[in-house]
Amino acid sequence: LLVNAIPFSTVKVFLCRRLGMKIGSGVFISPGVTLDPLLPSLIELGDDVLLCIGCRLFTHEYTADTLRVGRVCVGEGVVIGPVRDEALRTEVVTGRGGQQGR
Repeated sequence: LLVNAIPFSTVKVFLCRRLGMKIGSGVFISPGVTLDPLLPSLIELGDDVLLCIGCRLFTHEYTADTLRVGRVCVGEGVVIGPVRDEALRTEVVTGRGGQQGR
């Protein structure tokens, strides 16, 4: 997804909305954030969300014999920190004002 390579948050947010993501106001997407390239329209970001460098949001995942698909919903005011070797995956909902990551 080309959006993952763009360093400017305002451009990322604009393009993500065009790809079908639901994004609230005041959202900041840092450089190095990976957003699902397969089904970006299943990602929802509430108002005032901060996605820090290195975080990853995926709406699909493969196992040995299964493909799982589901929404990733990040609530209002949530901060997703740099997450090494982890990602927010299918069917994840974060509460309002929460923090995830290191």
